[in-house]
Amino acid sequence: MPTQLRHTLDLAVRLLDTTSGMLVTGADVALFRDGKRVRHMEKGGHLILIDTGRTDFTLTVQAPGYELHTSAVCYERLDRGLPALDLHLIPGPGYRAPVPCLTLSGRCPGITSLTAVRAGESACLIREFEPRKRILTLFNPHRLELDRVHYALVNPDAGTYEPFSIVKRISDHEFKLDHPLEGEFGTYFPVCPLVFGRAGPEDTYCLRVRDSGTSAQWMVRWEAGGPPQFKTVDFRRPETVTLP
Repeated sequence: MPTQLRHTLDLAVRLLDTTSGMLVTGADVALFRDGKRVRHMEKGGHLILIDTGRTDFTLTVQAPGYELHTSAVCYERLDRGLPALDLHLIPGPGYRAPVPCLTLSGRCPGITSLTAVRAGESACLIREFEPRKRILTLFNPHRLELDRVHYALVNPDAGTYEPFSIVKRISDHEFKLDHPLEGEFGTYFPVCPLVFGRAGPEDTYCLRVRDSGTSAQWMVRWEAGGPPQFKTVDFRRPETVTLP
């Protein structure tokens, strides 16, 4: 009988430009498992690790034009049938894009997370939410694709937002979320793409967003050992471009 070779898919990684939501691919992308480079295959926009074992490890991603990305891979948090991760890369030196980026960086004691949404957006608004089924219904007159996973429901009155993830697209107007929305909302609350920053090590942070050439106001959310904190940053006003 001919010998049968069996291989195990141990991780599927999708790299995303956090400023645009676009896939990051290419032959120059390198993956490292606990500091040691590992080979990968590229298939369907995913970087595939085969026969590397399913023990927890530290994954480092090196991609031209982006900051070095390091994250912990914990298999208890992943699907056993198809362990997959979406990693959001931050533009860095050598970044090539149609528009430049704006930077928020510095130090903040105890910071553990950092995200942002563009302020003043109103192209897509919440219409209603069914908590039991976790179905979000939108007023989406421009038929925006909403093809990302991570979004936020923005409260423009309070200058805050609630992040969520889309787990299923039902139609152009209906989406199933990963968890029920917690806060109250008005039908004028916008739904906006979420941009991820980097928090740590050593209390450092870095966030980069695309400069549209018009308004440069962004609502920033961070955590530092307590409840989420918020601040509206205007990149045209340098005195606002910092965290307390």
